[in-house]
Amino acid sequence: MASHLERELSSLKQELVGLGTMVENSVRKVILAKEKNDQDLAKSIILKDKEIDQLEIEIEEECLKLLALYQPVAVDLRLMVSILKINENLEQIGDLAKEISRRFISPIENQKIPQFNYSPLSEKVQWMVRKCLEAIVEMDIELAKEICRVEDEVDSISLELTQSIIQEIQSHPEWTKTLINEVFICESLEQMADHAKKIAEDVIYTVNAEIVRHQSI
Repeated sequence: MASHLERELSSLKQELVGLGTMVENSVRKVILAKEKNDQDLAKSIILKDKEIDQLEIEIEEECLKLLALYQPVAVDLRLMVSILKINENLEQIGDLAKEISRRFISPIENQKIPQFNYSPLSEKVQWMVRKCLEAIVEMDIELAKEICRVEDEVDSISLELTQSIIQEIQSHPEWTKTLINEVFICESLEQMADHAKKIAEDVIYTVNAEIVRHQSI
């Protein structure tokens, strides 16, 4: 039975990585869509999210089936619990990419507002999403810990960018509706990083049976 479970878990893990790859592509594309103001690319992200949602459901159903069938213990149980949680966090990153995309398709106003530099934030977010997939594949605790540390940097960059946007709102209240979109995008990128950190924490839990989400790493 153990060998059957191992094969099933290996297949499930591959599906999870496949989901992660789809989500990573959506994150990369939405950042490009933001840089280029590309509405067609934004629409493609929204359409792709339906596939992400479907795969997330399939992985959850398969994982629950395996839990009921094999009743795993120890590391296998931790892995399956982590797969359920990682699966959900990946889907939520995909949802955030979709919601950012919708901001391009339905612009509130056609105003020439200042251009904000998202590069420091978006580059770190993309790195975190990409590396959390590597951490899943390799069950790499040190990489997972590094991801958690980078999330602190993301918080600082996001806060600074949000403050600069709010200053523009205060200086130009006539731009408020448009600039609120910028605040939303900034916060959404920061939330992506939060989900990537949660995935990294689940990798640590799977390998070490250590819950680190309320600890400094």
